[in-house]
Amino acid sequence: MQEFSFWPTTPPRKLGGIFELRSYVLHPGNLLEWETHWRRGLKARLEVMEGVGAWFVQIGDLNTVHYLWQFANLEERREQRERSWCVEGWSDTVHKTVPLIQTMKSRILVPMPWSPVG
Repeated sequence: MQEFSFWPTTPPRKLGGIFELRSYVLHPGNLLEWETHWRRGLKARLEVMEGVGAWFVQIGDLNTVHYLWQFANLEERREQRERSWCVEGWSDTVHKTVPLIQTMKSRILVPMPWSPVG
């Protein structure tokens, strides 16, 4: 995987909590358009949410984008996702990127007790 230049990977904000790994399979040929819209939209999203990083692949499952977010718990995730819609620019980003997506998957990850982020 390769990280997007506009969203460098950062260490978790604190230990514990949960992570959401969102994976999108894009229609072939749309990665650059996706990146353009997300570069703008991320500014809006980061006003209310903590991102860990974003990556794409150039071998294997092509046209796949991954984003990792960190939350204290599922309630905080719900609240922050709701607040995102109130930030100028976020709904426009969604409107422009949804047509580029073939499939989307969201996974909630809970660090194991022995994990360095647990």
